[in-house]
Amino acid sequence: MPVTYFTPVSLQVYKGLDIITNKVTEEEQAQCRHHMISFVDPLVSGYTVVDFRNKALSLISFLICPTLHSEIPESSRSN
Repeated sequence: MPVTYFTPVSLQVYKGLDIITNKVTEEEQAQCRHHMISFVDPLVSGYTVVDFRNKALSLISFLICPTLHSEIPESSRSN
């Protein structure tokens, strides 16, 4: 069974804040699939906790039952 990591840390969604938010390295990300990391520009977006919750629920729904979805929600993919 493949391993999937879903970050519970809402600050890790922001691009460019790798050290501040203690994000996993690219090497660590290559070991298993990571979601909800580095997809929001902190200088442009008005991203809220409600946005995080909505994306997280969409991703969780996909991970639980992928046959109901055509693909992983775009905004929850890691780089």
